[in-house]
Amino acid sequence: MATRRQGLIALRKAAGYTQESLAVEMYIDRSTIVRWECGENEPQPYHRPKLARLLGVSGDELRQVLAEPDYFVSPSLAAVEPPNSNSTASVFDRRAVLASSAAAALMLGDAETLRRELAEAVDHAAMSDASLDGWEHTVHQYGLAYRYRPPASLLVDLTADFAELSRVLERRQAILVPTRLTRVVGQMAGLMCGALVRLDQHAAARNWARTAKTVAKECGDSKLHAWVLSQEAYSYFYDGNPVQAVFVAAQAQHVANYTPCTGVVQAAAIEARVHALHGRAEESLAALDRTERTLGGLDAESRMPSAFGYDEARFAHHVSNAYTHLGRTTEAASAQDRALALYLRTDYFNRPLVMLDRADCFVQDNDVPAAVESAKQALCVFGTERRTPVVDNRARQLLNQIPAKAARLPAVQELRDLLHDTTTTATLTSIGL
Repeated sequence: MATRRQGLIALRKAAGYTQESLAVEMYIDRSTIVRWECGENEPQPYHRPKLARLLGVSGDELRQVLAEPDYFVSPSLAAVEPPNSNSTASVFDRRAVLASSAAAALMLGDAETLRRELAEAVDHAAMSDASLDGWEHTVHQYGLAYRYRPPASLLVDLTADFAELSRVLERRQAILVPTRLTRVVGQMAGLMCGALVRLDQHAAARNWARTAKTVAKECGDSKLHAWVLSQEAYSYFYDGNPVQAVFVAAQAQHVANYTPCTGVVQAAAIEARVHALHGRAEESLAALDRTERTLGGLDAESRMPSAFGYDEARFAHHVSNAYTHLGRTTEAASAQDRALALYLRTDYFNRPLVMLDRADCFVQDNDVPAAVESAKQALCVFGTERRTPVVDNRARQLLNQIPAKAARLPAVQELRDLLHDTTTTATLTSIGL
């Protein structure tokens, strides 16, 4: 059975962090902090240096705290520890003093938290507003992190939270499950779909979309249903099935009765991009116009830079992609400038795709060196560990568009090698990134 890590909790309190504020600093979800402190799992090796720094302890001290749930290391006491501190008596005395400090910190901050946890554990018939607020906040945080966290990392935390959410649902009769909680399930299932799309796992993504659609129908939320359908449409779009992508995108707009919402505006943008792929300029431009008009009708929350929102940066990105495929490179370049100015530099997924659109335009304008440079920057700006299959696939499409007479240029070969190099950083440093 997992043992609560009192020492880790006390360290967090002593450093002045709540679970939520520490999670923000670590760029992870609060539920991950909760699982660390409950002893359900441990921080991954790549999390530990930053966690130790934030908590004000050394790496060795953090390892001891994680290994021994009741062990708490205070940086201030460690600094004044006498030379013979390795003796058994000294360690015992030190732990006794520090355990009392940990207990005091816990009594100050955790009494109400423990009460809520107990109340939730024994109440199987209903769900408190506080607990529902917590789950809704968790989903909101996932939405905000969606653009800036690698999908594999996001998938790990989503899976763990979904397992916990499933346990919550199993404890309750279906008739007693609040609509708010049902909606959370649908949103998380839609996020799972989106993460799997970015990992190029389209069959699995559509399975999650199916679950999310069922839940959206159950809670009668047409806007959620439209959003899930737009996520599903992306899976077909990136899976090379544009016909089905347009069909599902049309469904998304229909189920929401074309009311301005994230699902409707995303679906219209997908239609514009598919029509552009097939050279249907009139249909593509009409869909872009519909996208822009719907964007103008969104409320402030729906225009947030989140998985659940659609903002000006995404619109500029999608305009760029449509104009690129239509061969209207001047208009595409203008949209690319705007998208790159609006997307944060930490956006590992959309920014590279915009840069690859730019590279595509350079190829169309017969400037292969500029195209290769833009493509290399797109692939290298975040390093190989954060590249996604969708970005790599787009870069391969670009390579296939380079004229045969330029295919043997050293820069083109370098780009080709970079696409195959996922294990070392030699190529990254060779181009000065």
